[in-house]
Amino acid sequence: MHDGRNFRILNNICNELPPFKKHSYLGIGFSSYQYINYINFYSTYKSFPLNAGDEIIFTFENKKKLHFQFTAQSKNVGFLTSNKCIIGEQELAYMAENRLAYW
Repeated sequence: MHDGRNFRILNNICNELPPFKKHSYLGIGFSSYQYINYINFYSTYKSFPLNAGDEIIFTFENKKKLHFQFTAQSKNVGFLTSNKCIIGEQELAYMAENRLAYW
C-alpha cells in the first residue's frame, strides 16, 4: 500500500527481522466469545505495535479486500503485542473459501 507510514516502518523493521532478531513474529488467530467472533493479531515488532487506528488489509487473489481497523489500544501478552477486531460470519466464510494474496 502506498502510505508514508508503511515506508517508514519498512525501513525500521529490517532490524527486527532474522538474523538480527531470532524470534520475530507476526500472527493471526481467531476466537469466539459469547457468540461474537474475533480476529486476533499478534506482533513482536516494535515498529508494528497494533495500536488503535492502525489498519490491516487482506487482499485476496480475486482482488477483493477485507479491512480491519483497531479501535482499542493494543495489549502486551508476554513478549507479544496483541489486538483484535470483530469479524462477521460472512467474512469468516469468505476467508475460508478464498485464497489470500497478501496483507
